[in-house]
Amino acid sequence: RRVHGDRSRNTAMAQAAWFIRDNTVLTRTQEVQRLYRQALRLARSWSISVDLWEFEAEKIRARFEANRHLTSALAVREAIDEAKRELVEHAHPIPYKMPWLPGGSLYMRNSPPPPEVCFPGEGVKSPSVDSH
Repeated sequence: RRVHGDRSRNTAMAQAAWFIRDNTVLTRTQEVQRLYRQALRLARSWSISVDLWEFEAEKIRARFEANRHLTSALAVREAIDEAKRELVEHAHPIPYKMPWLPGGSLYMRNSPPPPEVCFPGEGVKSPSVDSH
């Protein structure tokens, strides 16, 4: 016999699973947009100044714009595959990380104090209490 609470819980889990399902199929536009963003991130990893990065970003944009006219599915797929190969080929050995994200130089720089400093006396016996 099913309890009503179990059914609503299962329904809620099914709805949550629907929202987090794996959507591995991307449209061509989404795939190209992701490639463009990855190319910009890669250029940031190799650039030593913002001016150099902006120059590289303009070159990357021009390359993507040059392929904008492609309409054949085969030609678009070849261009996407070539871009992916180039990204792998030019990958930086130590990619740039935003300082405040995990792996960045600022991440957990000011870590929170230990709980015993924030909450003195909780769970710690006082030395002044004598047990007779």
